Amino acid sequence: MAWNVPAGQAMRGRRPPAEEVGWATVIVVPDLAVKSAESGTQAQERRATYALLAVMNAVKEFGRTLTRSMGAHAGDIETFIEVEFDLDGKKVIRDGLIRVLWGNRVWTSLVEVKTGRNDLQTEQLENYLEVARRHGIQALLTISNQTTDRRWRASDEGR
Repeated sequence: MAWNVPAGQAMRGRRPPAEEVGWATVIVVPDLAVKSAESGTQAQERRATYALLAVMNAVKEFGRTLTRSMGAHAGDIETFIEVEFDLDGKKVIRDGLIRVLWGNRVWTSLVEVKTGRNDLQTEQLENYLEVARRHGIQALLTISNQTTDRRWRASDEGR
């Protein structure tokens, strides 16, 4: 079940329960069936995403340091894997989502992980940024072997 937020309606200040939006909550011990049933690059990236998000939940200071560096406020961290969004009638699935909650404040970041020699593609990143804009998501965290000197936040001019 996807959580379809109409364009222009932000997630800020809203805290739908994970069950309502259909997001799968990350737990510390990943489903071992995933490792044996899947193979290849996609499975490797899924396991890497799962590990990152699980550690963010298990090691609170690590999660807090990472989210703070992206502009998040202090609060409880929730992480979700394979989050589904609607983009112009097309289902798009992001590797993960981080949500920080403190009182009525909500901060969110999409997560995209690339492993090995897989590179982030410009079109792919533009789609992620469009999903973030339309759904009021404040940040996009990319993990890959590529480097950049640019930080992007939804509040950036023109983004």
